[in-house]
Amino acid sequence: MKNLSVLILVLILGSMAFAKDHSDEYQMGSVSKFTVKDGWVDTTTCSGPSGNVQCAGGISDTYTDVYTFTYNDGTQVVLRHVAFRADTLKTLNLENGSTVKVLYRVERKHGLVSIDYVLIPAADNPKKEGWYYMDGHFKKPTAKATAPAPAPATDQSNLAAMCNSDKLSPELKAQYCK
Repeated sequence: MKNLSVLILVLILGSMAFAKDHSDEYQMGSVSKFTVKDGWVDTTTCSGPSGNVQCAGGISDTYTDVYTFTYNDGTQVVLRHVAFRADTLKTLNLENGSTVKVLYRVERKHGLVSIDYVLIPAADNPKKEGWYYMDGHFKKPTAKATAPAPAPATDQSNLAAMCNSDKLSPELKAQYCK
């Protein structure tokens, strides 16, 4: 009985932690996608009897999508997707070299090492947030940057979905949802 009451208490406290309202924590930033060549793969396969070996395949280039995130103060970082979380950047349908303004929030997880995550809601479902950590490549702004003006809502941005949801505070709705 004692163990059951402790378990129930832990579950209640845990659910309260997940129920925190983040409506006033969202800020405007932007995401850019770049496709870069990251190497090559040898797909050559050889088979056949000795003296009559035939080979097929060859060398193939491999490419990776790199996402650059710009905070509202102008600082740029490279984002890496956290495994087992939704990859909401895929919902933005970014073309190579294009930039889209998004609403985001930052969450710090404490442990042996504290880690900041950028949480970006999906463009089609604002309740689904993708978690991304910074790759450590920081580019500080050269001049004091001001917060960027809100972008018009497009089908690529998550702004329209966030404005139609209950995830933003009234102050942020007034600022971003014009």
